[in-house]
Amino acid sequence: MHFTEAKTILTPQNGLNIYRGGPNIRCIYSPLRNTSSHVDDFEDVEVKENADSLLAVALKKKRNKTMIIMGTLADPYVPEEEKLELTRKCLFEIKRYDFGVSIRTKSNLILRDIDIIAEINEKTKAVVTIPFPTTDSRLSRLIDPDMAAVSERTRLIEELSLRKIPVVVAIEPVVPHINDTEEGVLSILNIAAGFGAFAVEYGDLKFTLSPGSREYFYQCIEERFPEVKPKYKDGYNKSMNVKTEEIASSNRKYLIQEIEEFCEKRSLIFDQEMIRNYKRKYENKQSGEQLYFEF
Repeated sequence: MHFTEAKTILTPQNGLNIYRGGPNIRCIYSPLRNTSSHVDDFEDVEVKENADSLLAVALKKKRNKTMIIMGTLADPYVPEEEKLELTRKCLFEIKRYDFGVSIRTKSNLILRDIDIIAEINEKTKAVVTIPFPTTDSRLSRLIDPDMAAVSERTRLIEELSLRKIPVVVAIEPVVPHINDTEEGVLSILNIAAGFGAFAVEYGDLKFTLSPGSREYFYQCIEERFPEVKPKYKDGYNKSMNVKTEEIASSNRKYLIQEIEEFCEKRSLIFDQEMIRNYKRKYENKQSGEQLYFEF
């Protein structure tokens, strides 16, 4: 771990990334591994030690309230956060200046901050997205060794929902020949519906590999899933000669149909554009300006 004094803290799209690197990039698919991210040592966590003070200045200067987006490049709840509490301090600034927040995390450490997140949600809006690639504990550890256990993520959905905080379950990554089964997808949907999530993301059940993340993906296939390596042989050879490669299940269309039919029956939002807009649209609940979904 090393500390750096950042000069800016928010991206033009209001993205807030306090950390870079760390063990949270051991997922079989991690965009942070793209060479364009310019991360040299993935195990060495970069910490923007002045994140909270920079954020306070940035929010104070903003003319219009917005949603602050956390977790687009790095999980805001890396293990170091437990001691440093920079994410918690930034959440306090978001609450202090009446901004909304959208958080993407795979860590149950977020429950430590459920008090502040709930307070933000009472005044404006706080949305939490929880990636959920599988309900199989063994498979989950192979896909993403640093993700909270299945039981812990289920508890996350329940605890956040009980506090009236909107929870989005993201079915990702869906890796062909590994977790792209109807049984697996339906088991995630049952948890989402049974424990209080209001929406399901599935990203069209595909993802794009770029230089850096592509090589790591195939390394993981070889080391963690040797039994399916032969099924990726053609893709692996092709990937050496192309800049990007799209990974998608052969039964993707059928799985999407199953997801949408399930969500309709259980009153879960599944329109992907609607969910994206919801997570980015600021609301002022104190003035009565709110965005509602019809269930």
